[in-house]
Amino acid sequence: MSRVCEITGKKAMVGNNVSHANNKTKRRFEINLFKKRFYVPTEDVWVTLRVTPHGLKIIDKIGIEEALKRSRIMAKKGNRVQVILECTEHKESGVPGTSRYITTKNKKNTPDRVELKKFNPVLKKYTVHKEIK
Repeated sequence: MSRVCEITGKKAMVGNNVSHANNKTKRRFEINLFKKRFYVPTEDVWVTLRVTPHGLKIIDKIGIEEALKRSRIMAKKGNRVQVILECTEHKESGVPGTSRYITTKNKKNTPDRVELKKFNPVLKKYTVHKEIK
């Protein structure tokens, strides 16, 4: 289990130990993470979370139910969808075949269709690829 706060998403940073002689060695700055049980009255269950003190302050301020809705762990589920990008210039050129890429997008942040410049190996140049359904 990784050491990440389930409310804020905070995790360890990487830095250096610096000696008096200015020698630098890698180290990790761990977060103050601990397990805490919370009662969710709407679902009538106890939930155990790994939180930081900042995560506790957020829960105290907005409540456990709203914090769980906003949390990074809960927000990640179901927002990313797989999309297919197809070259727009390839059809017009008359060259047989198609250039397609498969990628993912966050449907919450980008509800519109995606347009990206990708490399078309048949035309041997970067072209605009649009999302198809």
